[in-house]
Amino acid sequence: MIKSPSRIVFGGLLFSLKLDAYYMFYTYILYSKSLDKYYKGHTKDLDSRLKRHNNGESKYTSSGMPWQLVMSIPKPKPTRKAAAILERKLKNLNRDRLEAFVVK
Repeated sequence: MIKSPSRIVFGGLLFSLKLDAYYMFYTYILYSKSLDKYYKGHTKDLDSRLKRHNNGESKYTSSGMPWQLVMSIPKPKPTRKAAAILERKLKNLNRDRLEAFVVK
């Protein structure tokens, strides 16, 4: 039997698996009330990443603590690429378009 994150080959047959949260990447949007700014990023461990932002462990976001999670979007692919592509698209939106996206 050969295992991979999204499928198992057993006895020459390929079985697809529902991806576990362990393999999921998230694109997320944070908001800082003190700076009145949004921060966009992606991560595999959303809880840990939010804690690092709010503990001042990230240089870019340390001045805006506390950060509030506004939105998280799971990308059910076992690679970081899908989350990074969405993050890049969100970073290219102006504030009005980003807020309209969050409200949808």
